[in-house]
Amino acid sequence: MQLYLADEYSAYTECMKGAGTVASQGECFAEFKEAAQRKLPADVLQMLGTMQP
Repeated sequence: MQLYLADEYSAYTECMKGAGTVASQGECFAEFKEAAQRKLPADVLQMLGTMQP
């Protein structure tokens, strides 16, 4: 899964490096989740739930 979402995960990691607050960390996760939703089928997303990478 991580390999399939390598670009999205990389962007998430970079975002988290600059995220100094809990709110900004949440924004990083929201961006990652939106990117994953564009790439993954709905049933896989449901299985993953709200787990952070």
